[in-house]
Amino acid sequence: MGEKKTLWATQLMSSLRRALRAAVRAGGNPDERQAVGYAAPDMPRTKTWELDFGRAFPRDEPLAGLMARLVVLHADLTLECAGIGTPELFDVLDRGREHYRRMHFFRSSTGSLVAVRDLLDQLMANPTFRKWLADEPEYETKFIVCKGAFDQRRQLFERIRNEIGEHVVEHVGATVHRFKGGDTVLAEVDRETGILTPRLAETFMLAALMPDVPTDQWDAEFRRIIGEVRDATVEGLRAMVIALHLYDKHYSVFPL
Repeated sequence: MGEKKTLWATQLMSSLRRALRAAVRAGGNPDERQAVGYAAPDMPRTKTWELDFGRAFPRDEPLAGLMARLVVLHADLTLECAGIGTPELFDVLDRGREHYRRMHFFRSSTGSLVAVRDLLDQLMANPTFRKWLADEPEYETKFIVCKGAFDQRRQLFERIRNEIGEHVVEHVGATVHRFKGGDTVLAEVDRETGILTPRLAETFMLAALMPDVPTDQWDAEFRRIIGEVRDATVEGLRAMVIALHLYDKHYSVFPL
């Protein structure tokens, strides 16, 4: 078994290096992509299986929590590496997991929402801005309504930011204690490279986000949370547009 594991790891690393080099070299060229072994259109691009979570990540093994963090950070860095200059990696490393990309943006947005929270509070404390609002009752009403709707959701996005956003490494490892032997989750690898897709990372992220929610209710609860964060984002944007409009009336930021 040990020799097989070693061989598998060696093959995986070799495949990963080839895939990365090929992706960078190909630069989107379909002929070169075909030559380096991209899956045929009629072949499933990923292999999915049920993983006994309690066996693979035993709750009494300290290393299991570290591996949970590794799985999530690996998925994050894969997306970020693609986003900052190697877009071909989206095809090679994130094949078929668009859902995780959206979750990644959702998590990142909560950090921006916390920054918007601080900005709006500081605007309301600024005497010049408060005078501008008082001079424009219509805009004052709209701004206060938008900020109020935004503030209603601040505890939610603060919690998300703390648990699966900027502080993800502090919470994901503890999720291994939630599962026991016999509990199964889905794991997935890319057939071409053998690279783990973000499917398993999704499990860790959802477990961290909803520690008290039964797994069969994760989907509905996650959709609800997404809706709340989206609504907070919209209200924050509206408040910022009003603030920028008032500023423009005094300092002419935009052309006539």
